[in-house]
Amino acid sequence: GLKEKIIKVSINDNILLKRADRIKVLANETGRKQYKATVRGEVYRPGIIFITQDRTTIEQVIKQAGGFKPAADLRRAELIRPTQKVLNSPLFSQKLDFLLMERMADLPPQDSLTFLGDNELRYDRANISVNFAEVMDDTSQSSKVIVKDGDVIYVPEKLDLVYVYGQVMRPGYIKYSKGKNYNYYLQEAGGLGKTAKSDIYLIKGKSRSWIEVSNSGTGYTIKPGDFIWVPKEIRRDFDYYLERFARISAVVSAVATVILLFHQFTKK
Repeated sequence: GLKEKIIKVSINDNILLKRADRIKVLANETGRKQYKATVRGEVYRPGIIFITQDRTTIEQVIKQAGGFKPAADLRRAELIRPTQKVLNSPLFSQKLDFLLMERMADLPPQDSLTFLGDNELRYDRANISVNFAEVMDDTSQSSKVIVKDGDVIYVPEKLDLVYVYGQVMRPGYIKYSKGKNYNYYLQEAGGLGKTAKSDIYLIKGKSRSWIEVSNSGTGYTIKPGDFIWVPKEIRRDFDYYLERFARISAVVSAVATVILLFHQFTKK
């Protein structure tokens, strides 16, 4: 019929069911939740892995994901811990946290801007330091890292390329060649453009750290997945140089005046 009737029965009752009946089994609320992490990239079974709170290690998670594929780049793999839970907490104030971090700092203005950017990255996500090359070695410390609810493990594919961009003729990926310096990759990218600066930067693919290779001699190594950036020489008009000259002249004039007054004072 068109009416719905709710019949409460015991689990031991042998009640006759009819077409379109629905069965709902009630249970006591225990407050338990499913904890899970996500594995992406070069593993055999990527996806959601269910874990035990504060007990499941990264080695166990990778094993459940089928292990690493041969193409996995363990050097660039990451364990990412989203910070959204902290940010959404009523006890957390992003502004207050930033002020507490900056309160005892003695930073010049340019470093304050850099610190602000670094802090924003810290709020967005927190990367857990793990040596993935040792994750499957159960005697290593890396294998014992505990995976938390919501964590993401990303294992990228090995990238046998170096990306060259900025003021070069043909920006893009260049096939990695072991032992070659930055000049080799610049030539493979068609050479420098007319507005290229002489400062050439190597940006490491894993850490994103910057190295000014044009002034580093041979104290650096280019690896697959790295970036080479050539900045642009900013053209300055005559007014720019005139203004700078006026400022320098004002400083020099002021210093000269002070020196002159000092000499006159000491002669008396």
